[in-house]
Amino acid sequence: MNKEEFLSTYKTYGDDLILELIDTFLEDYPLKLSALSEAIQNKDFANIANNSHNIKGSLGVFAAYEEQNTAYNLELAGKNKDDSDLEKLLSQFKQQLNDLSNELQNIKSELSQSSEIS
Repeated sequence: MNKEEFLSTYKTYGDDLILELIDTFLEDYPLKLSALSEAIQNKDFANIANNSHNIKGSLGVFAAYEEQNTAYNLELAGKNKDDSDLEKLLSQFKQQLNDLSNELQNIKSELSQSSEIS
């Protein structure tokens, strides 16, 4: 995640929008990741592609380019019906999303603390 790019993109709209974007992602991504995991387990390639694509779009908001790249690779695997690296990609993606979640939580804390000081 490029924290500076994310914050500079949305800072003009205020901290409330940034917090709303973060909260929405943190609420939604576990469900989307679960659906993706289930699709991979079932070798449901259409849903692998669709779920990966949906998550990839959400990641763009946060300038999370590495995570987007992994989502893209999962999407391509689904489109190409290629299950050779799915488990490895999913494991990598889960770790990336966990790290992103932690970083977003830290941003929330920073914004909350700065608004309390103001």
